[in-house]
Amino acid sequence: MPKAKEIKEKEAVQLLVEGNDVRNFFEAFIKHHSKKLSLRKIQIQNFGGVSELRDFLEGFVSMTGFHNVRSIRIVRDAEMQDAEKSAENAFKSVQDTLKNAELPVPDCPEKREVKDKLAVEVLILPGGDHKKGMLETLLCQTFADTEIDGCIDEFFQCV
Repeated sequence: MPKAKEIKEKEAVQLLVEGNDVRNFFEAFIKHHSKKLSLRKIQIQNFGGVSELRDFLEGFVSMTGFHNVRSIRIVRDAEMQDAEKSAENAFKSVQDTLKNAELPVPDCPEKREVKDKLAVEVLILPGGDHKKGMLETLLCQTFADTEIDGCIDEFFQCV
């Protein structure tokens, strides 16, 4: 299980993500947009896989410097077996984990919950009305029916 990195910024936003692919995506996104969007105070923490979030959060909230955290955003995939309830079940799992860690618990995805000056928000990918998927699903939907989609298909045929 990945361990939390030292909390660097006072009052930093902590972005907790599921796995290296999502971490790499958000690192590149933040680097690309940081000058325009003032994203410099975001620290990304990789909590590993779905089953590792609970243990990760237990260690995270007991870290030196946690008292400086003002915002936690958790990004998790909805890639469970039951496609109809995948996003719902993924969110419920995160809610249970937040309760266990005695953190604020939002009552729906993408809604901020604040308690004692600490805000928590959860994003279940691919988001919106999609019941099942992950970051890669969202990216594929972004390029669907475009020229880039054709290039991607050609690339995979070639490989």
